[in-house]
Amino acid sequence: MYSQLFNSKGQMNASNMQDVFMQMAKFAAILEENAPSNLALAGQPQLSADRRDQLVESAIMSQQGKIALAQAIN
Repeated sequence: MYSQLFNSKGQMNASNMQDVFMQMAKFAAILEENAPSNLALAGQPQLSADRRDQLVESAIMSQQGKIALAQAIN
C-alpha cells in the first residue's frame, strides 16, 4: 500500500489536491481498520505529577528518549 501512495522520494503519487485527499482518506481507513478493538477504551494512563516528571526527566537523558517524548506529545 505504501508503495502505491508514495514514490521513492517520499512524495505522494497524486495528480491534484483532490487525489491527495482521496488517497490520504484510504490510508487513514486502513490504519483505522488495523487499530486494536479496545483502543477507545484504553484512555490515557493516570500518573501522579511526580511520576510523570520522573519519566520526562529520564526521557530527555538520551536521544531516543527525546524522540519518543516528542512523538508522544504530538
